[in-house]
Amino acid sequence: MSKARRDLIGRDDLLQTLTARIASDASVITLIGPPGVGKSAAAREALRCADVDATVVCDTSGARDAAAFEGALARALRIETDAEPSFAIAAALRRRNPVVLLDGFDHLVEHAQTTIVRLADEVPGVLFIVTSRERLGIVGEDVVAVEPLAPDDAVELFAKRAAGEIADDDGATVRRLVEMIDYNPLAIELAAARLSTFTPADLLERLDRRFKLLRSRGGGSLEDAIALSWELLDQAERSCLAQTTVFRGGFDLDSAEAVIELDDDEPWVLDVIESLVEKSLLSRTTAGRLGLSRSVRAFLVEHVDTPPPEERHARYYAGFAEPWTTRRWTAADGARAAEELPNLLVVLDRFEVRAPHLAVSAALALHALLRHRGMTTVHEDVLTRGIEAARRSGEQGSLGRLFGARGELGVVTGRLQRAEEDAAQASQLARAAGPNDELIRAEV
Repeated sequence: MSKARRDLIGRDDLLQTLTARIASDASVITLIGPPGVGKSAAAREALRCADVDATVVCDTSGARDAAAFEGALARALRIETDAEPSFAIAAALRRRNPVVLLDGFDHLVEHAQTTIVRLADEVPGVLFIVTSRERLGIVGEDVVAVEPLAPDDAVELFAKRAAGEIADDDGATVRRLVEMIDYNPLAIELAAARLSTFTPADLLERLDRRFKLLRSRGGGSLEDAIALSWELLDQAERSCLAQTTVFRGGFDLDSAEAVIELDDDEPWVLDVIESLVEKSLLSRTTAGRLGLSRSVRAFLVEHVDTPPPEERHARYYAGFAEPWTTRRWTAADGARAAEELPNLLVVLDRFEVRAPHLAVSAALALHALLRHRGMTTVHEDVLTRGIEAARRSGEQGSLGRLFGARGELGVVTGRLQRAEEDAAQASQLARAAGPNDELIRAEV
């Protein structure tokens, strides 16, 4: 976009969309998106690009009710009056007919009807641009989603803010760093500001302490931005969001409904999930997959005491994966398995010692998945850990199946001596189990 500042990187398409909406007959445009994604910067730059004759920028982040909103807007309009401020505000808006940016409207969403809608009705020529974590839910609202940066744009932003502090061989490290901070502009700016002391490798190494790292001396921080969104949630939303940390690699509606548990007097789980998506705390892919950003996950793990439902998660994934072990593999199985690999791996990680029977179920499901994917090193590790878990749990039938599976894999990878030993172990267990254990024999 020719008029856009070049330091607002990766936002040309967004700015084109916003300037077109500003030029339309919209009365309310709401920019929504997760904490730190750059809604305010995009809104301000769009106003500059649109060449609006009169603009008013009002910081509403400190307001909590309609009266406080009116006070903030009156100050932005430079109105001083002892009369009812609403009349003076309406009169000033009629006189100036500006575009009004209401920045940081998060705490006022429930008051949108008595603030923005009322003013829009009284002064129909005024355009309100609002930044918020969620849509306002009012008639005529034009919603524009602000997403994290594309990977290349995130790298470019980091490099620009680094001001020459990046060595030529740091490219791969920087790309991994911006990925690990979710391509979030605020996080990228805060990380790049550390380069007078840290190298990109130093930053990446310390991301387990991201909220200490991603904080400016002036007080701005990624943690505070996420905390604001957390404070705006009700009890059911907090419980549900905290429980989503049990998943790895995302989840879908079926798994959310099966794994997440709310009290009987709380809303339906899927209604709460929908609300969290609308509040920009859960992301949703075009394929319908849901997930947490790494930073929101880190915030929940660090600050929230709600224990994740790990056993329900393990039982669900062991259960839905069972058909993979007993019937012919299909293309649909392959697609679902690719998505759920991280969830099955984390079940194995969590339970191979404290509840080995659950780890065994995960290992068998993972075998059915991995035998079709060529990930031989991961596959061998899974089977070996599954064998140890089966020994701990005393599940002889599963132990035989896992030995047979590892023997089969040994033939593929050329580890023939161990393949013979594993096959012999599987046969011995099959004989001990008797003629009715078809599952062991099927693997031998």
